[in-house]
Amino acid sequence: MKYAIEDYVPFLLAEKSSFFEDAAPKMQPYQVKPPAGWQTWSDRHWTYLLVPGKLPAQGWKIHLSAGYKDEEGLLRAAADYLFKQKISFKFTVSRGEWIVKNSKNADRTESGKFITAYPKDTEQFKQAAADLSALTSEYELGPYILSDKRYKTSNVYYRYGAFKELRDEAGNYCIRDEQGRLVIDQRLPYYLQPDFVSDPFPAEKEAGRGDFSRLSQYHISSALLFSNAGGIYLGRKAGQKYLIKEGRQGAGIDANLQDGFSRIKHEAELLRQLQDSTYVVKLRDSFQVWIHYYLVEDYLPAENLDQLIKEKYPFRQDHGRYLKMVKKLAKQLLAAVEDIHRRGIAIGDLQPGNVLLSKKGPVLVDFEQAGPLDQTYEPGLSTPGFSDQRAKTLGQQDWLSLYKMIEYTLLPVIDVSHLAKKPEASEAVRLENLDQAAGDFLRKFKRECFEKADLTLPDLPAAAGRKSLDQLIEGIASGIDANIDWTSQRLIKGDIAQFIEPAGMLNIENGALGLGLVLSALPEDRELFKKWCLDNQKAICQASEMEPGLFTGAAGMGAVLYSEVDQELGKKLIDGIEVDQMTDLSLESGLAGIGLAKLSLQLLEPDEARKQELVKVAQQILAGYDAWEEAGLLTGKLGMLLYLEKTGKYLNETDLVRAAGKKLAAFLEQEVSQIKGGTFLKGVVNGEESYLPYLNSGSCGLLLVLLEFAKDGVKVKGGSRMIKDLIATNRVKLAYMNGLFDGFAGLMLGDIAAESLGYEGFLDEKLQYLANYLVFDEDRILLPGVYGLKNSLDLATGAVGVLAILLGARDHNWGKWLPVIGNEKFLFAD
Repeated sequence: MKYAIEDYVPFLLAEKSSFFEDAAPKMQPYQVKPPAGWQTWSDRHWTYLLVPGKLPAQGWKIHLSAGYKDEEGLLRAAADYLFKQKISFKFTVSRGEWIVKNSKNADRTESGKFITAYPKDTEQFKQAAADLSALTSEYELGPYILSDKRYKTSNVYYRYGAFKELRDEAGNYCIRDEQGRLVIDQRLPYYLQPDFVSDPFPAEKEAGRGDFSRLSQYHISSALLFSNAGGIYLGRKAGQKYLIKEGRQGAGIDANLQDGFSRIKHEAELLRQLQDSTYVVKLRDSFQVWIHYYLVEDYLPAENLDQLIKEKYPFRQDHGRYLKMVKKLAKQLLAAVEDIHRRGIAIGDLQPGNVLLSKKGPVLVDFEQAGPLDQTYEPGLSTPGFSDQRAKTLGQQDWLSLYKMIEYTLLPVIDVSHLAKKPEASEAVRLENLDQAAGDFLRKFKRECFEKADLTLPDLPAAAGRKSLDQLIEGIASGIDANIDWTSQRLIKGDIAQFIEPAGMLNIENGALGLGLVLSALPEDRELFKKWCLDNQKAICQASEMEPGLFTGAAGMGAVLYSEVDQELGKKLIDGIEVDQMTDLSLESGLAGIGLAKLSLQLLEPDEARKQELVKVAQQILAGYDAWEEAGLLTGKLGMLLYLEKTGKYLNETDLVRAAGKKLAAFLEQEVSQIKGGTFLKGVVNGEESYLPYLNSGSCGLLLVLLEFAKDGVKVKGGSRMIKDLIATNRVKLAYMNGLFDGFAGLMLGDIAAESLGYEGFLDEKLQYLANYLVFDEDRILLPGVYGLKNSLDLATGAVGVLAILLGARDHNWGKWLPVIGNEKFLFAD
């Protein structure tokens, strides 16, 4: 996945929409009026104001932090000064962006940077730092900027760095030393001064940081976790291990504008009231040091519930013994919630990561969101999938969270209930997909939790029955069709990449042109799609100039245009891609994918110059293959091997076929790990998404490549046995998310390919379990996007991708998701 969950927060502000929406109109933009002649523009994060004249390439830059009560006043005061002194600067574009920038999961190296000023030389820098310190002294102190040095005790910070973007060959931001050599401009969560400059304020000292002796007695040996709100550390005192939680002042802001400092102090106060509960971690100490607050609690070397689910969930069989364990845990957790509630306190954020499983039973941790039972439920922080809109109080939320947590333990997939107009329909389908004992237990446990929350349990509709393949295709096609906007450049509503990536609104992966891959299910939209593309031809061509990739830009867009709109326009986009200086070798966005698009065009319209270009692309890939770090199909070596094999086959370049087979055999030895849970790519086993064979970076992608080589008669040492192992690994009942690239839908490709080529597959099972992710809207079906936060229509994460897979299942074509010309006669088809 390209984005972390915190990146999605700004795009969730349109509460009435079930799709991600542009955040900018809701973010309360800051505004200043520059003098005549100043250049100004804005992007998603900053508003830039440049004084007429040349900006230095690097130097001492000033960062101003700000609080949340009077930051607009500070901006006006600082801007007036910078205008008068003719110092270029930029400021955070809006209040919403300022809060996001300082939120708990924000980048620690960027937090606190409200304004950045670029003095023309050291003397101007020194004067401006002193003046701005005095000028902003009356304003609230903002978050401490970790990457900088503070000027006295003020909102002014500084560091030496680049004013203009300069990168080395590896893409690192750089500055130049005294000899003009490139030096990495390191942006770290602590101050680091280049060795070729001297501090302009060597004698200036900020106010003392206070007495650290109380913290020092807990000899900290390691940091377990860092967030913008503060760290979590492992310490030791008198031979005993302790967990130390840190809260930063002004940083780690939540939805209620509480910072990490306030939340940790609040948690310590609540833990004191719960010290005699056997279900709550023991608080041992709490105190303030400088601008941080610390609490010290017992260190419990136990796994949490989330880890247990990943390790022990029966992905390939009925729940059996696992259900027995879950029933016992549910009973213990119910007793834990009752015990805490008897003390008048609600937990507030009950979720699997906050439940430690000790030998004596569950122990609850993280009480930052705890409070009185009858406190209105307006969480500053919450965990997606475990909060419930029906809760009016913290106490009610605990019971609803407890049910959701136990449901997740038996069905660890994203929650779609908040996306559906009739969530009971989705829940009924999910319960149908559980084995009967697990389903019966969940129904009973939910009734008990709702009774304790004093809430009415909604009736579930009668069993809907399993939908056929044709019904799924019709329902999802109808859901897509109902949400297409033919009047907008945002034709379909997809992932947040639409607002972030240069071609995201229009490309195959997340944008409009991806719709062209599933028009066979939308016959009445074919002419409308063609007209829309021609009406938006200028924007499409501009996007193709920014991104050349198969899924991200010109190559895939050209293939769809060639197939569905205008052959000459599509050909122009594909042939117009220059490959000489390209360093990205991947299938998704680089040479392997671009090469496949050009190869598919070559098979229909042979051209000698294009043929030579295809061979050259193969040579470039061979030259860079060994140094490429990623292994998967879309972003790694497997995509390169697919291109080499196909180019060798269709251009009669036997050396390429031989090289591809040899490298794939080596890949099986070097990049694959066979463990108890199955056969996986090594990077996936050790990553967060371990033990799930995703298409993008997992073993399903390897299965597709091996099947393609076998179909073409390319023998790979160990390949036949590996295919059988991968098919067995691919037999899973669920994945956390549903998407094509990084979820359950992608796994279905392995079954379609295997069954079409005469191997055993489990497509019928997966079609049944696909219902776990469906969002029912009358007769229409929608699909959730990444993390289940909103619905998505796009190829990579949402409905178009799932529909492409279902069409492939119907037509025995496991390449409908791949944007090349005539793929049914080319690759990934029987």
